[in-house]
Amino acid sequence: MNQFKAKHVFFLIGLCSVILVANASSINPDNNQHETIRQIVYKVSQKAIENQESIEIIDTMALYCGKNVSLYSTWNKEAKYDALQATKENILSKSKQKVTTYAYDSFVSNLNDKNNIGVWTINWEMEDIFKNRVSNSATFIYKDKDEGWIKAVENIPVQNWDIQSDTMTVLGYKCQKATTAFWGRNYIAWFTLDIPLNDGPWLFSGLPGLILRIQDTEGIFQFTAVGLEQLKTPMTLAVDESVSYKTVSLKKYLALKKNRRKSVQYYSYENNVLYIADIYNPIQYESLYEEN
Repeated sequence: MNQFKAKHVFFLIGLCSVILVANASSINPDNNQHETIRQIVYKVSQKAIENQESIEIIDTMALYCGKNVSLYSTWNKEAKYDALQATKENILSKSKQKVTTYAYDSFVSNLNDKNNIGVWTINWEMEDIFKNRVSNSATFIYKDKDEGWIKAVENIPVQNWDIQSDTMTVLGYKCQKATTAFWGRNYIAWFTLDIPLNDGPWLFSGLPGLILRIQDTEGIFQFTAVGLEQLKTPMTLAVDESVSYKTVSLKKYLALKKNRRKSVQYYSYENNVLYIADIYNPIQYESLYEEN
């Protein structure tokens, strides 16, 4: 699978979660709408292993911050999904034959142009996380291939921060250093008092200013803000009452996501024939959700 190898690859996760909403009753039972006042875009990098070699996985995520709640999700998700769907529909409309194989060798042997290969399934992080900074809880939303829409609600462990005097600049903002131990890892964060939002990427929060950069001390995960926008018109996060969620434990939720990563679906289109192959994913991932 050398032609798929790269120093920078993207998450190969699964089916798409196309809505930026969740069951907000688990966040605030008295109000199912929350106004977002600021959007922060983060470059998220993760070290992983592919065929016994170290690689770096890059993703782009967005944090939509409101007064008490926030949504952490794939940046520009709808546009990415629409573009992929348009490509797939175009290919399917022209294909006179569809061939699905389950072994890489048989897949490649059918191709004249070995470089004419693309990803047929979603290749970016498709999880939505709603945080309630008042109740210190999170709602996780994901669409599983077999289970459909799944949801897990979990109390976020308290993050006890040690604020230090060191400073650095991120996106032009003076940031201060803070450290914490959280879910089995030690983290170094840089937050700015110029943006007094008690929030950050993923599940991070609890500082007197917005976290613009954070990484674990082993250098496996790093979140760095690359864009920040004060929204002129607040965006409302609302419950999509039409979606039926299956509520599971966080342990079950994470197991379903992990299982979905085990294979990747690739395609090639040649001579009006669409070839699709489910290929074992050789990438070994670390988990953010380590136990204490």
